[in-house]
Parts: sequence; structure tokens; C-alpha cells
Amino acid sequence: MIKIGFDAKRLLFNQTGLGNYSRQWVEAISKSEIFDIHLYSPKLAESSRYPIHIPKKGVAPSYWRTYQMGYQAEKDGCQIFHGLSNEIPRGKMKIPRVCTVHDVIFKEFPSYYAWGDRQFYNWKTKYACDHSQIVIATSETTKAQLVKYYDVLPEKVQVVYQSIDPQLTQINRAVDKTNPYVIYHSSFNERKNHEVLVQAFIKVASEVDYSLVLIGNGKSKSRIEKLIKEKQAENRVKILSDVQNDELYGYLASASGFVYPSKQEGFGIPLLEAAAIGLPMIVSDTPIFREISEGLADSYVDADSIDSWADTLKQWQPRETKVDYSQILRKCTIESMMNSAVEIYQSVF
Repeated sequence: MIKIGFDAKRLLFNQTGLGNYSRQWVEAISKSEIFDIHLYSPKLAESSRYPIHIPKKGVAPSYWRTYQMGYQAEKDGCQIFHGLSNEIPRGKMKIPRVCTVHDVIFKEFPSYYAWGDRQFYNWKTKYACDHSQIVIATSETTKAQLVKYYDVLPEKVQVVYQSIDPQLTQINRAVDKTNPYVIYHSSFNERKNHEVLVQAFIKVASEVDYSLVLIGNGKSKSRIEKLIKEKQAENRVKILSDVQNDELYGYLASASGFVYPSKQEGFGIPLLEAAAIGLPMIVSDTPIFREISEGLADSYVDADSIDSWADTLKQWQPRETKVDYSQILRKCTIESMMNSAVEIYQSVF
């Protein structure tokens, strides 16, 4: 068996994007039964299927994670170390390192990040690109950006799509005909572009026969709530928060369509979740959404244009018919992730 150490901070303690990805990846490789999996974390979790290694008493967790975690994994007999979220431990390690880089949005949209955060993210990403034997990108779009910003050799970057919950593909659509709606589920922040979508929808609300449902939490949610109230659109635009996965899947299954106005993503799991259920969709015209949707969205819209979104929403015909996205979804399974992982690890072992 190949003994692999993972930076498991987000796997154990993050319940959203990077944490979900980390858990998916480890679940995928566990199915191959050729890996001995060990987790390295600044602190213990309540439970885990795998051994968890933590810093010695008196060692600062953040220092340990950056400068000592890799050496500890090496001392423990790990033969590969994988950083699952844009960074790897520093030092002259003898064992190969692999790093997953999810995005470099801080390079593409620097105004969304504080100066100090940009410097820190850049510091981590550059080191990971320079010192990893293989860099895993979650999309061709991110791979191209790594080559552009960090001069990484293209052959060093392997693209592996994220997987989605297989339960989603078993859900049958049951469109709410009494109160039809289209749905957007995402965290609320400036990049997610809720304001443009809401402004556009309110502009044409009297001309469409569906409402807009927004699901999520985040720092810009209160501003969007205020906008909806100011425009007296509470009866046409609804915000739902603290929605669990099972509830979310129910809302997706009942929706007439899916909208995704985000300005940039490293991947776009909400798009794939909507695709798994077969929802017709309108998305922003960005490279990542062109890549992930493979041209199957109903429309691609200028993310910054309220008028373009309004015109598209007005002309759009959300429908009950299930859209066939199978050519996309077959790339986003636990099995495909497992096969890619085995190939990557064996190439550096």
C-alpha cells in the first residue's frame, strides 16, 4: 500500500466548498484500497475513519501546519503528501508533494480581496506551484490561469473535475406549477453577483410568470434583502438561509430553472447540482461556465449587464422537461476522481 498524508484542516473542520472537496477526494481514493490514508491537522476532530496526527504540545498549530507538518508526515513513513486546498507544507522534503489549486480568483479579481489577503494567497500558491511534483487543477480554466500567472509547465498541471453527490442524479423533477420559480443557490458576496441578478429580475418581474428564489448566507445578504424591500419585491424574490442539503435538493427538484450570475468560479458545483437534476439554465458568460456546461446552457449572459440579464430572463422559457447533461456529469463522479487520483499518485511514487 502507498501511505499518503493529507493536510486535513479543511477536511475535518470546513463544511463548505474546500471541506466538501477534501472529503470527496479522500472518499474517492479510499475506494481503490491501495492507499494507507493519514490525516494531518492542527487539532483533533471528534471522529474520523483515519488516523489523525496533530502537533506536539506547546507547538503553535499554525506554525506546525506551515513548517513542521510535512516533516512529521515524512517521519511517520508517508510516501506522498497532498495539500488539498491551495497550499503545501514548506521545507526540503524528500517525499513528493501534490497540491490541489482550486482557483486564483484573487489574481483575476483583486478588488474583491484585501491587499494582505492577496499577498498571503499568492505566497501560498506560488510555493505550491514551484514545489509540488504535480499540481491538480479543478478545471481547464484554472489550469490556464496557473500557467499564465505562475509560469507552471502545462504538463505539470493535471485537471481533475470535482464529483457531485450521486444522490442528485436519482432525484426526479417535480416542478411547482402553482408557484413557479427559478433558483440560485450560492453564498452571498460581491463576486456572486446577486445584485445584478435581482436588479434585472425586478426590472422584468411583471413580464414573467415565475419568481426568483435565492438560497444561501453571506456578508452581502443584508444588502440584497434591503434592495428587495426598497423595490417592494418581497412577493417575487425570496431569500432562504440555513438550508440543509436534503432541503436544497427538494428546492432544486421543484424549480423551473437555474440561474448562475457569478462573475468567476474555480469550478461551479451549483451548476453541476442543477445539471444533475436536469434544470434548464442561464449562466454568466465566463470561461469556467463555458467549460463546465459544455455549451448546454440556454443562454450565456454578460455578468455585469443588468439589461442583458433582464432581456434574457424576459425571453427565457423555463420548462418541466429534463435537460440531458450526461456528457458533463460523467466527468464528475467519484469513480472518475478515483481513477485520476490513482494515476497521479502512481506517477510521482
